[in-house]
Amino acid sequence: MLGGEPRGLVTDTEGNVWIALWGRGRVLCFKPDGELIREVKANDARYMTCPAWAGENLDILFCTNAKVWGAGGANGGKLWRFDAGKRWGGCGQAKYKFAG
Repeated sequence: MLGGEPRGLVTDTEGNVWIALWGRGRVLCFKPDGELIREVKANDARYMTCPAWAGENLDILFCTNAKVWGAGGANGGKLWRFDAGKRWGGCGQAKYKFAG
């Protein structure tokens, strides 16, 4: 078991859920039936939070990295980027826009 705890999630156009895993430096991707299908390891960024899709095609996954009590690795406190579209061809779902 990986340990850690979920710290935010987003979905993609296939209904998969991408979850930032606090304390383990990973983002996990699960199919709608719960099967783990992808695991993205962040280099030296242990405290992953707040995943979000960005880019013209919503195919880039961004997460923040916390730097906690002086810990968090060399990349703690920075923004982390993963080109999920280039790697797997997937993309995120567009958010609803406020109409008022």
